[in-house]
Amino acid sequence: MSLQGTTIDFKRMRAFQSGQDQHDDLMMQSNLCSFSYAPVPASQQTRCDTVPGLTIRRFRWQKRLFTLRQPVVYRVYCHKGVWAYECESLGLLSYDKSRSRARENFNEEFASLWDCIACEEDAKLAADAIELKIRLKELVTVVEDDAD
Repeated sequence: MSLQGTTIDFKRMRAFQSGQDQHDDLMMQSNLCSFSYAPVPASQQTRCDTVPGLTIRRFRWQKRLFTLRQPVVYRVYCHKGVWAYECESLGLLSYDKSRSRARENFNEEFASLWDCIACEEDAKLAADAIELKIRLKELVTVVEDDAD
């Protein structure tokens, strides 16, 4: 599935995080090569079914396995029947009505972040993207083909 050429609606994502979104049908469109994300402070968030403080050392997307030097913290939560996976340190947020699809989207978001930021020429990136690129390069130890 390619999401190229569309845009993320961050206002709706923040409304979702804070519990202010009145729509159960939260469709996220994203151009995964050009985005920024400012997380809503925890004090302003309303969540149900939160699983905080989980860590991940590997992301698997399609036939690639990304192994991390150190684990990153992420959260899983459900709000109004929509499951979300969020990693604030990397600016990743994915959600879907299906928990397994939200997790799959989370892995896809990481792979897209790697492809569009970490593998891009510095001259084509904004200053904050270059900082993220450096963090990603320090974080990921190996990207390999995954035979499952």
